[in-house]
Amino acid sequence: MITIAEFPDIKVYWYDEQRTILVGQLSPGWIWENAKKCVDRMNDTISVWIKTQPIYVILDLSQDAHHFPAEGSALKNLRDILSNDPQEETLTVFVAKANIVGNMIQLASRMYRMVDAQSKFRYVTTFDHALDVIHDHKSG
Repeated sequence: MITIAEFPDIKVYWYDEQRTILVGQLSPGWIWENAKKCVDRMNDTISVWIKTQPIYVILDLSQDAHHFPAEGSALKNLRDILSNDPQEETLTVFVAKANIVGNMIQLASRMYRMVDAQSKFRYVTTFDHALDVIHDHKSG
């Protein structure tokens, strides 16, 4: 693990020494604004990285969260996360215990007519499953 950034609410790191899997991890009680901040930091990392191989992203939202903030910005932040998609990024895997995140990804992609969202994004319930999805994508 190679740490890129660490704050009280987020951590961004390369999972592997080859720097092909970038992980963004949110702390318990995260909110969608923190998820967007994490993704922005990950995109900054990807944008300065010279692409010599595919880059995969895992956004780990598996800690307990406040999915629906009082100000109702969850879908807007999710839309921003989905639409801010660097070319260098091959696949993003969202990890969340609650199926609500997967449903929100589908809802946001339909609402905002993001037709490519399903081809570029995956949703799983465990970090290990995210690694399996990436492994399958790399070998397929």
